[in-house]
Amino acid sequence: MARSLEGCGAKMINKATYNRRSELTIFATIGAFILLRIATFAFDLNLSPFDCLMLGVLMAIGSFIWNFRPGLDLAVQAEQAKASSEDEFTRLFKLAAGCAFFVVLFVAGSAVVTLHPPVKHLEKAKLVAFLVPPFLAVFAPRIIAIFRLLADSYRRI
Repeated sequence: MARSLEGCGAKMINKATYNRRSELTIFATIGAFILLRIATFAFDLNLSPFDCLMLGVLMAIGSFIWNFRPGLDLAVQAEQAKASSEDEFTRLFKLAAGCAFFVVLFVAGSAVVTLHPPVKHLEKAKLVAFLVPPFLAVFAPRIIAIFRLLADSYRRI
């Protein structure tokens, strides 16, 4: 684990400071959707869920770049592993399985509402299609860190 945490600093990490970027990204994404709804109403735009998905993907690229701090993400996950009473590999395996389920659920839900939009709830389909990619991009760096630490832990076994 020392190899993967080089350059991260050995001091305690302030959780509020660490989570601030993620929170700001989520608020900005929700704000962007509200602005999109206002623009749709004001300019009489006819957006499909696929259009909303493409706008969400563009926002996801930016939010992933802004939230990507590999050294800090590894340090936070390692610090949480030290605080846990579970075996490191078991804890990381559970987190990785949960992350994989989370990603598959979000991607599948987004695909369903984009490819087969419900006629009754078209606005909800647009909401899901717009919000899923940026929300996944916010948590992707943490998921990457969990899988990197899981791989390191597996090599040590």
